[in-house]
Amino acid sequence: MRKVGVWFNGTSPETLSVANKLLELLWDQGVQPVLPEEPARALGLEPRDKKELKECAFLCVLGGDGTLLSAVDIALEADVPILGINLGRVGYLTEVQPEDLKGDLDRALAGEYRLEERMLLKASTRAASALGLNEVSFNRAEGSVGILTLEIRAASGVVDTLAGDGLVVATATGSTGYSLSAGGPVVSPELHCILLTPICPHTLHARPMVISADEQVVVRIKDARHGAHVVLDGHKQLPLSGEDREVTICRSQHSVRFVRLKHYNFYELMRDKLSSWTY
Repeated sequence: MRKVGVWFNGTSPETLSVANKLLELLWDQGVQPVLPEEPARALGLEPRDKKELKECAFLCVLGGDGTLLSAVDIALEADVPILGINLGRVGYLTEVQPEDLKGDLDRALAGEYRLEERMLLKASTRAASALGLNEVSFNRAEGSVGILTLEIRAASGVVDTLAGDGLVVATATGSTGYSLSAGGPVVSPELHCILLTPICPHTLHARPMVISADEQVVVRIKDARHGAHVVLDGHKQLPLSGEDREVTICRSQHSVRFVRLKHYNFYELMRDKLSSWTY
């Protein structure tokens, strides 16, 4: 029997309703849904071993971009592509709208899709490492009003010494996320590059920069008397000890794959998703 993974966060009525509809559609097609513990418990079902996700054609992720980002590690571990079903406000990375679920799922199960690869960033200290699809952000500790001072180096030497609220090191995928809010440029997802976007810099000359994805970026926390956080994709914190004041960021050897059923124009999608949405 064919298998498809299912992942979601939360127990809102909309999420559970769409999840139940998804399961019914899969069962009707003779496909076995594989739900790890969290989503299975939310639906009152028996959870399956996460290892079983390796046998799935793809992983259906129900939610917005935040939920999709939280599912990246699961998809990477299982080595399966992601089919995003939008239950969020923007859904920039998702592919399926709930009202189109049956038709789009039928196409996906029939293999009528292409796979789109997106690069990941790897952030490392001496003690730990983590992967991010959107960005690695350096921020002041919560509640701090002090300035954070960072030295940014690349292969060619010192790029800048930045004083301000922090720094976003982003991929092209992440250029429409935190980096955009901090004043960074929008970059086509087809480009393999790394963006360096200062957050509220306390200097006139600091500007966003775009460098090659083959560069290795080292960010040294020079002055963090009030504390500093290093966060990947808004939900994974890279632990810092007193000794770890440098974070090395480079392109990961891994990439995440997305199931694409439609052929979008990037600029039309950008205007549609980012022009006029509100809470």
